[in-house]
Amino acid sequence: MELIYYLQDAWFLFLTAPAVIKIALAVITFAASMFIVMLLAATISYLFDRIKQNAYKNLKEKHQNFLRAILLSDDLMTTHEIQMNFARDCGKLNKSTYYSLIPTLQKLIEEHPTVQCAINYKPLIAALGIDSHLENKLNFSSIGNKLKIFHQLSRFKVLIADSKILPYTFSKNRFIRKGSRNAYIGVSNNNPFKFFDQEDNQINYWDQIILMEQLEMHHKNNLPNFSNWLKYSKNDSQTIFLIKAASYFKQYGSVPTLIQLLDSENHEIRKEAISALGQMQVQKVEEKLMEIYPTQPTKCKDAIIEAIFLINSKSASAFLKEAFENSSQNDSKKMIAEALYFYEDQVHPVFNEMLENAEGFNKSILCHVKNPLNNRTLKSPSNDNIVVLDNRQETEIQPIQSAN
Repeated sequence: MELIYYLQDAWFLFLTAPAVIKIALAVITFAASMFIVMLLAATISYLFDRIKQNAYKNLKEKHQNFLRAILLSDDLMTTHEIQMNFARDCGKLNKSTYYSLIPTLQKLIEEHPTVQCAINYKPLIAALGIDSHLENKLNFSSIGNKLKIFHQLSRFKVLIADSKILPYTFSKNRFIRKGSRNAYIGVSNNNPFKFFDQEDNQINYWDQIILMEQLEMHHKNNLPNFSNWLKYSKNDSQTIFLIKAASYFKQYGSVPTLIQLLDSENHEIRKEAISALGQMQVQKVEEKLMEIYPTQPTKCKDAIIEAIFLINSKSASAFLKEAFENSSQNDSKKMIAEALYFYEDQVHPVFNEMLENAEGFNKSILCHVKNPLNNRTLKSPSNDNIVVLDNRQETEIQPIQSAN
């Protein structure tokens, strides 16, 4: 009863209080109530999240053990057997199961890429419906999730019908368009290189990394001849990527086209062509590189020095000496000096002659390069990989996919 009387008195005081006091008390009471409600909601959300995380962790461990057991098994299993084993070890397969199953499989593939060669890998993908699940998610996902799904489809080496992915390759959203085109190379079962024919196929540095990964992962043994597109492409960013791809995969059939690109008006294309010829160690092009050196911008000059160093013909010491003496860029001087020092044999006749006659900062650069404690910026060339293309015809590698 005393509590009731106390509440009545408090209510009476509230009614007789000035309006300002009433408003202040109402605001304080409302704020306190909302704080308590929010605190309770946060506590409940935290508890449910912890329960969900523990369940996800336990499910992830079950999925990991199941995937390892299936993929490491030497016995070929049918899709029905895999489904029965999954139901026994991990429970019912439903939509929520994929939230743990797909990331677990992706992580396992990243850690052990060879599991994709296992005899049970394709039956596993089919039995668990991973391919159909990802295809269905494309229709009901945000932009970020669509890009993630494109990557997963490629990572899992899942081939899908063109009708499933082609609509996204012409999307007005440039992120979806670029992501789907990059994934198309890995997931298409028709013509994976068709977008190299498109003039709007802009390729930035990140796209280059993704595309190179796709080519390495899916088409390393059946690559087209990139010179098909190098000859006719009007897209500079795509041309630069194709030059890098031809160099990386050592497509010596593209060498004549790369030599033609030394006359390109775009200095970035010239630079990449020079670097590619150097990486491929094409000795035939060395004289032309020395000939065009004086008229090139700094980037191209540095690329020529590195290319001559990598070609490693042992006949360009005089050129490197002259380039060092005529260079006005200190960074370029250091690169040229380093190239000359490691280009010559252990006696270093030209380098030592330059060191004796050098003065001032030039002498400091040469001494710096000679010091074995300093880091090198140029990697050593390999004499075993030099390709002499004097009379070689443009017929070494026939194209697998036609660009035109």
